Amino acid sequence: MIRRARALLVTLTLAAVATIVTPPPAHAFRTPFGDRVHQSIERGLAWIRAQEMDGNYFQWFTPLAGLTLMEARTSANWGAPTRGYANAGADDQGRLVRMARATIQFDPALRAAGGSFSQGTGSALMFLNQFRRTGGPNDVAAGVLVDAAIANGAAALQAAQANAETGASTPICPRGTATSSRRCTRSPASPLRSPPRPPCRGS
Repeated sequence: MIRRARALLVTLTLAAVATIVTPPPAHAFRTPFGDRVHQSIERGLAWIRAQEMDGNYFQWFTPLAGLTLMEARTSANWGAPTRGYANAGADDQGRLVRMARATIQFDPALRAAGGSFSQGTGSALMFLNQFRRTGGPNDVAAGVLVDAAIANGAAALQAAQANAETGASTPICPRGTATSSRRCTRSPASPLRSPPRPPCRGS
C-alpha cells in the first residue's frame, strides 16, 4: 500500500514538473479574448493609417503613431513577435520611413537647430531608436541621418537637464517667436500661428 502511494506521488510529481517545464503548443497562446484584442488593435492601426499625411500624424503625436505601428504583434497569438520595421508590410514600411522623416523635420532638437521639448523630443527618440533597432534605414531623406538625429536629440535633452539643474534653463518657444531674456516674444516678421493639423479622414 505504501509502495503504491509512493509510486503515485512520483508519477504526479513528474507530471507536474513536465507541465511546468514543457512549453505549451503554439495554439495555446491564442484565445478568443486575444482574437478580439487583436481585432481592436487592427482597427486602431487602420485609423492611424487613414490619418497619416506624408508621414505627419498631428505633429508631436507622429512618433507615438509610429511606435504603435511597430509595437503591434504580427498575429493574434500572444507569443507572436512585434512587427518592428522589418516585420511590417511594405506599405507600413514606407509609412514608417515617412513618419521618421516628418519627425526629424518637425523637431528642431533632432536637427541641432533648437532646444528640446521633453515629452515631444523624448517620444521622437523612442520612435527613431526602435525604427533603427528593428531594421529601419538610416537615411530617410530628412536632411539629417536618423542616427545623427538621435544623437542630436539626446544631446539637447541632456543640455536642457543641465540647464535646469543650474537654473539657466532656456524656454522652448513656439514657431514664430523669439527667445529674449528667458521669455518668448512674438517676432514681427513671423506672426504667431498654431501649426496646421491634418484633416481627419476615414472618420
